[in-house]
Amino acid sequence: MKPIANIFFKRALEIIRPDIVNIHYPPLDGFVIKNREKFGYKVVYYYHNVTDPNMYVGYGRERRILENKRMIKNVSKADKVITNSDFTRNYLLSKFSINSTVITPGIDFQVFRKKKRKLNLSHPALLHVGRIVKHKGVDLLLNAFELVLGKIPKAHLYIIGKFDNDDYSELVKQRAGKIGNIYLLGHLPVEDVILYYKSADLFTCASIYEGFGMPFMEAQASGLPCVGFNTASIP
Repeated sequence: MKPIANIFFKRALEIIRPDIVNIHYPPLDGFVIKNREKFGYKVVYYYHNVTDPNMYVGYGRERRILENKRMIKNVSKADKVITNSDFTRNYLLSKFSINSTVITPGIDFQVFRKKKRKLNLSHPALLHVGRIVKHKGVDLLLNAFELVLGKIPKAHLYIIGKFDNDDYSELVKQRAGKIGNIYLLGHLPVEDVILYYKSADLFTCASIYEGFGMPFMEAQASGLPCVGFNTASIP
């Protein structure tokens, strides 16, 4: 699909003739940089960070190393660089001497505050929102919740997030089944996610690497206390 996307994007540039092109991710970032002089626009690169490759092994690790190298190459050529947190800004500055301006992602607070309806949960409810991947630390969360159950047997953990078809997802599913009182809800519409934010007693995420950490912000906008690790951008 990449050659086809390049054709359509080139045609769009010819028609629109933009003054600025704002890019976020590969694969079109390289195309945008390459055609900058031809079309005469400025390039703004919003860099969201890449999960630390050392948290992965094999193909997953190599893919992230290669992806970040490509992104950094293009980021360094941009006219302006924006980052999503002080953590990400400091990462680019210390590792690659690339300066940037921090503009954090925004949310509509009213969307999270206006919902009045709640789920009828008659037990202590913990909530996790995020993809089921290794750096989100879901396995660590399950270990912690098992300790919680030892002191609060009626506690329940609700996990909202997309599962990948991999060994880690299977590990999480098996562990959750053995521990009990854990609901793996998968991917849900935004309206349903907000309903769980409004209904839970505590938001908890055991992620060990976040460039920003949007669910923490969403939980706080819903008035929900948050617990997480003191690492990366989470503080």
